[in-house]
Amino acid sequence: MKASHLAFAVVMAFKAHLAEYRAKYPEPRVVFVGATVYRSKNAAPRTLVRYWYGANAEPVTFWSTADFALMSGILSFVGTDGHTRSLFMMWGNVDIERTAARYASIGREYHAPVIPDFPKGPATFSFVGNQPPAGVLVPIQWEGEIAIYKPWPTGQHQPQRQWRCSTVR
Repeated sequence: MKASHLAFAVVMAFKAHLAEYRAKYPEPRVVFVGATVYRSKNAAPRTLVRYWYGANAEPVTFWSTADFALMSGILSFVGTDGHTRSLFMMWGNVDIERTAARYASIGREYHAPVIPDFPKGPATFSFVGNQPPAGVLVPIQWEGEIAIYKPWPTGQHQPQRQWRCSTVR
């Protein structure tokens, strides 16, 4: 067999394998999230989250009582629809008092964001602006609520470094 025929056969075999893979996994399931955790010595951490759900869609923005810095090592999770999603999260911390002091040291005033009041209790969230269209939050929801992580229950199959979503109220 000529080298060109062999190369063609390899390419065709690869394309067939790729088509089989795409039929089994029809879409990339990657969740893109940006999170800024605001810390203050007078209050619990609060996170401003932006979730991008489509190439041409506006991101969904919400405040959360969950400390998203604790989620930085999560590589994947299972969404409401039962599909495993990969998590790509860019995050950072802002210490409100230290940032204000640094601004003051150069003669400027720091204006921290207005963080909504949340009731004491389990983690919760509040949208900034309008609530997103139906279905947008499905990849990051569990039982109809914004997801936060918890390990898989004991005795279930535990994929390496994968986390299951639990409810945030």
